[in-house]
Amino acid sequence: MFKENLTKDMTPEPEIIQKIESATKGQSTNKLWFQHRKGVITASKAHEVKTKMKTIESYPNGSEKSDVLMWSLTKKVAGFSFVNPNIPALKYDRNMEPLAASNFLELMKTKHKGAKLVECGLFLDKEKPYIGASPDGVFFCDCCCEKSVWRLNAHKSFITD
Repeated sequence: MFKENLTKDMTPEPEIIQKIESATKGQSTNKLWFQHRKGVITASKAHEVKTKMKTIESYPNGSEKSDVLMWSLTKKVAGFSFVNPNIPALKYDRNMEPLAASNFLELMKTKHKGAKLVECGLFLDKEKPYIGASPDGVFFCDCCCEKSVWRLNAHKSFITD
């Protein structure tokens, strides 16, 4: 009962979720994007959450090792641990994103009518607002009824220091 009430009390109205997405456009260049990601499990954190939770569950409750791992995970999800934004992969992504977006859109224009790639911010799940996503853009067109997320990820073979 407590868990259901807590989750219900934490669920923002749909208008708030939309305002957060809109206000966090620009993502890593936007202070609000960093603030609203605190406490939210995004793709960049999901694998670590899953693997650390499995490891934590393998230790006895209250053991020093499980407590240390839980604290480390909590700091990461809560936004208290620092990720250097200047590591080669992140720099490469930021530098290549405009060119990749332009090339992607030009290709899509040959296959879709009215193709558009729209910048977006942080999307929160309506029922579980502690789960979110920050795609690089959303793709729309006039010929298909669906929208698609667009995400650029650098392949390590292209990254140099």
